[in-house]
Amino acid sequence: MEKISDGEKFPWNRVPRLLKAAIIAAAVFLAGGILWLILWPRPTWYVEERFVMDWEFVLKRNDPPFTRIRAYTPEKGPPRRGTGWIITGDLGDSVGDSGDSIGTSEGSVRDLRDSSGDLGGNVGTSGDASGKAWGAVRIMRFPDETLSEVSGGDSPDSTLADAGENRDTLLLALDPWLVFRKHSHQGLSRNRAEAAGEGSLLLPGGEDEALWAWASQLLQERPGIFTEEDETWKRTLEELPGDSRFWQEALLATPNSVGEFLELLATPTIVGPTIVGKFLAQESYWFDTVDLLLRQGLSWLYAPLSRMRELSSYDMGLLTAETFPCRPEWNEYGLQAEILQAIPMPGKGQTEKLAVAKAWLLRPEIQTAIADQLKWIPAHPQGEAYNPISRDAQLAWFSSSFLWQRGR
Repeated sequence: MEKISDGEKFPWNRVPRLLKAAIIAAAVFLAGGILWLILWPRPTWYVEERFVMDWEFVLKRNDPPFTRIRAYTPEKGPPRRGTGWIITGDLGDSVGDSGDSIGTSEGSVRDLRDSSGDLGGNVGTSGDASGKAWGAVRIMRFPDETLSEVSGGDSPDSTLADAGENRDTLLLALDPWLVFRKHSHQGLSRNRAEAAGEGSLLLPGGEDEALWAWASQLLQERPGIFTEEDETWKRTLEELPGDSRFWQEALLATPNSVGEFLELLATPTIVGPTIVGKFLAQESYWFDTVDLLLRQGLSWLYAPLSRMRELSSYDMGLLTAETFPCRPEWNEYGLQAEILQAIPMPGKGQTEKLAVAKAWLLRPEIQTAIADQLKWIPAHPQGEAYNPISRDAQLAWFSSSFLWQRGR
């Protein structure tokens, strides 16, 4: 065989035509394969930024059908094209900012609309300086006709928990707001929730989410129908912390300095090594009110379940949970809750993989793992309760006919 000397070009003219064609075909095939790997849609979890770490933890421990994750921020919203599942806690994430549905190769992701056709039931228009309505509320109902008229309407036969999904959206876990009290104390009545009376109604007025939660309960005119006047929302939010129905009495406190001792001495009631200082609802936070709930007499606290799951097993064992008291003429109720949901993004050639992922998401043990990671409860009726308080929350969820959360 003739050797090619250094510096001499490869003699392509001596290569047989068939071999040339084979080399060119192999190069084209290789380039095409690389391009296919880059451009062909791969099943992906598109996860809202605040849930990414928890979702990664769940995937590592529960053998998922695929593991590719892409995070997105609430400001930009989920991607408009791709294939996989969107994992989000915002009821508004099923549509883009313009109101158009997210485009997919097999139609579009259905948007969650209430029976009036308005996305998420947003109410209020003037809002604050940023343009956000004070009383923006997003609502999920199942089915669309669940909300019956108060006068003569029959109670709905179905609940959100019965189906496990709302249209194309899968409900995975939720963090419901409930009224917490000690086992030995009586429940909160609607009359006591609306006016001063016996017992201590605790409000962490320094927590914006707690103020809004109370306002939404008081401004719910009918099940799922909230006051639309933005000024009413604003006034209610401003006046709630100083309202006489909430605990505004003395709080036992230990002074940490001479200055604090002299300040507390201005309210001169000394009890043992502690001094009674004034407690104002607007100056309190979750840790203040949870502590009071555990050591006060008759008292109630409206809070999300996740706040209570931070307590020790002993402290949680002292408490029970119930839904916020409805007006006596109502024949159904909804549950305020943060929600984790999965929205499909179909893609060409990925139908089978997405179906496998859907089956995986709907398994009760997977939803239990998700809920435990978030300190929430699973949406699946057969999901396991973390403790008796979580079971109380599940019972409330199973009986609810709609959910709502604060608009973002």
